[in-house]
Amino acid sequence: MALTIPAMPFNPPSQVGPKDANLAFGTSATFQTLTATGYFGAPTQLDLGVGRFLGYWAIIFSARKVSALNEEYTFFLLGSNDVAWGNGNVEILNVQDFGAVRTIATIPGASPALPTVGPSGEANYFPFENMKSRIVYRYLRAYVVIAGTSPTMTVDTWITDNVTAA
Repeated sequence: MALTIPAMPFNPPSQVGPKDANLAFGTSATFQTLTATGYFGAPTQLDLGVGRFLGYWAIIFSARKVSALNEEYTFFLLGSNDVAWGNGNVEILNVQDFGAVRTIATIPGASPALPTVGPSGEANYFPFENMKSRIVYRYLRAYVVIAGTSPTMTVDTWITDNVTAA
């Protein structure tokens, strides 16, 4: 069964992830329009300091093109203990897949479309921690792989240690 927006009107639950500019992956406090694979920001690197961090990774879309039915948007939350991010010193902490085509599309199917009514855009909050295989990663970056026919999205992303019901 495909994921669809219910036909009956309802007030969907919402979540608020407090945005702190010091925990944002962008170079500004606004949405970024992206059309090519790469890091968010220039790239923006977050320094979590020493110790374990449990939080949420926010990915907020105000627009995402899927009209050619072959667009792919795969987000990676990366961790490292090397401030220079040398090859081999980086670990994938979280992966999220959006678009008309997904990496394993035969299992989950295509991403649902952005809502056409109600709140504008799409807000996603994914739990994560900066520890994997008993290694705590101090530095974080967000990376996106974009593919398809003229893909484009307008998105903002950050981390937060709190998500509360609004």
